[in-house]
Amino acid sequence: MKNRKLMIVLIVALTLAVLAACLGTFVHITKGEVEEKDGIKQNSRIYLDNVRYEDGKIYYTVVNKTCRQVTWGGFKLDGIHKYENGKWTPLTIDGGDADIGRILKPFQQSGELYYDRPYLAPGDYRIILTSNDFAMVGYLTVT
Repeated sequence: MKNRKLMIVLIVALTLAVLAACLGTFVHITKGEVEEKDGIKQNSRIYLDNVRYEDGKIYYTVVNKTCRQVTWGGFKLDGIHKYENGKWTPLTIDGGDADIGRILKPFQQSGELYYDRPYLAPGDYRIILTSNDFAMVGYLTVT
């Protein structure tokens, strides 16, 4: 009887240890890598998608493919840059609706979001949203 109880305790302890190791590996794999791209720290698993300019608005979707919650401020704090003469030049950000205090749960994506920008001259642009210790960057071309 004692041996049976001891065996059950050992099996439960071993199972919990394996589950803890698997969870640690899962978290490590899905947290994404923060690396510098275009002079900005970005997470490989949290990014802006479907970025486009249409009818005076910049549309975008925030994608979170990590196991952690993501929060971000808004365009009034971050930026729109135009690629000119081989470098990114910040544009003045005026008015518009700010995405302040947004939260995105793990493994989700936002609905389509937008920022009012009445006029963008033709060219290549990037938009930047800052979150935690990195930024989310989206690229678009206006024709």
